Amino acid sequence: MAAAVVTGVLSSGAEPPTAKNPPAASSVVATSPGGGGEATSAAATTSPLPVAYGDPSSYRLDLSPGVAVDVDTRTATAEGGSGFEFYYKGDLNHDLFFGKSTKTFGRSKVVLVSLDQASPRECEASTRVQTSGRVSGYMMKAGDAICVSTSDGAWAVLDVLAWGNAGAVDVTVWPVRR
Repeated sequence: MAAAVVTGVLSSGAEPPTAKNPPAASSVVATSPGGGGEATSAAATTSPLPVAYGDPSSYRLDLSPGVAVDVDTRTATAEGGSGFEFYYKGDLNHDLFFGKSTKTFGRSKVVLVSLDQASPRECEASTRVQTSGRVSGYMMKAGDAICVSTSDGAWAVLDVLAWGNAGAVDVTVWPVRR
């Protein structure tokens, strides 16, 4: 006797399919016959795979006013560009700009975390999201660090050591394992 075949929808746990939300994909799932000839099957579901990060690398970056920084490549220039994560204004407001300048990447997620617990998972889980595109030294508490998702998909933790004309930041980058 041949096994029954049931067509089902693979689900990511999102809303059930409707006219406005059609099924994303369909699949044929082989099943075994039940007691009365009925087919039985288990629902197929998928969930996003967790991102794997490589070993972190750390370096110190001295900042002068008016530079854009690409933390993936350890580059700081006045010109900046699409791969640069932040712009350091270096004025009395002690501002770092993420996406508020044409000199930066513009799609980074920026959150604050406790420096002693900083890691990619803590960065992803932080609820202290900075949506203004600006982080000021005046917003940060002692022991805070800035997490920024980079243009290469990594997480970087910025520990600001000094603000002003002679700014300095310790940077730790966890690259995405490919």
